[in-house]
Amino acid sequence: MVNLEVYAQVTVLPGRSIFLSRSNLSKSDKVSEGLLIPLCVFFKRSRNQSHPGQIWNMGGSASHLSKEQLSEYQELTFLTKQDILHAYRIFAELLSKDLVDFQNTRVSKDRICEMPELKANPFRERICMVFSTAIEKDGSMSFEDFLDMLSAFSDSATPEIKSHYAFRIFDFDDDGTLDKEDLKKLVNCLTGGTSDTQLTEAEMNQLIQNILEESDIDKDGTVNLSEFQHVISRSPDFVSSFKIVL
Repeated sequence: MVNLEVYAQVTVLPGRSIFLSRSNLSKSDKVSEGLLIPLCVFFKRSRNQSHPGQIWNMGGSASHLSKEQLSEYQELTFLTKQDILHAYRIFAELLSKDLVDFQNTRVSKDRICEMPELKANPFRERICMVFSTAIEKDGSMSFEDFLDMLSAFSDSATPEIKSHYAFRIFDFDDDGTLDKEDLKKLVNCLTGGTSDTQLTEAEMNQLIQNILEESDIDKDGTVNLSEFQHVISRSPDFVSSFKIVL
């Protein structure tokens, strides 16, 4: 059972918000000052109420977490034991049933993106690419990649961790800065890029100019991580909204 909680609001710094549904996104809302910070669309699954100390067994001797592994994962992430066990079960559901040693198996980007928790997120493919450690750079995830993703999006993750990963997700070309092309892709992701919501070239240029004027402290034409974190620090909703809830 999946309970839907939709947060379609997008904070526009400083001091304004817009809504990205077609009915609410008016022309007057499109060109705004500041940096667009998306509030996540997320879902809640019914959680198996297992005791946090229980070890999930998926039917094979290789398909369970030992107490040592569970403790290590808890120490290395912002997740509780119950969170990790729940993530373990969800990850197992993403794999073929004939796979036994799934801790050494990767789930494809397409399968991850089809998760209810990510399916409606416009940045789902970027999220996979950022958290994947696949040598092939294909966005596939190991169980530990999956835990890293959930850890960064958890309520317990620090603002520094959340802003670091948000920056990487928005850095589409992975060059360490948010340039005009990154910002354009960011805006298109948020507006959906449809004929009803897509900005005109003039509106897009004006919005990007406003973002850079607000965020580009050193005036080099891009937003670096420290500048991004400075802007994020002025958005009180960011930490609570940057989340994925299983």
